[in-house]
Amino acid sequence: MVEYFKFAGEHQISADAIGKSLYDLERVWDPMFTTLQGICQLKFSHETNKQLFLALFIHMRNMDRHGCHWSALEVCKLLLSLDSDDPMGAMFCIDYLSLRAEEYAWLEQFSEDYKNGNSL
Repeated sequence: MVEYFKFAGEHQISADAIGKSLYDLERVWDPMFTTLQGICQLKFSHETNKQLFLALFIHMRNMDRHGCHWSALEVCKLLLSLDSDDPMGAMFCIDYLSLRAEEYAWLEQFSEDYKNGNSL
């Protein structure tokens, strides 16, 4: 429905639907699953996790579109922490979002710390 509303030009309804779906997904999390510490991971390869990744990615894009660059950067960091294989391509967004959020020092530190052998 989110994609339908987006293509119909109803961007606010689409963003509200993503917010509601993220709220519902958060309500069914196990109490031991805490995303704030960065130690919990979900693999995108499991069919049940794909909807969460997709909802977070769309939410990140919506936040960026509304000028909430710092919040979009935090969602991008969450996507990377959930699955280090980066199935949604968050690495392609993280530099743009960190520059828009004026998090220059964090971007430098991230580029030094996040070396996993790929060309990015």
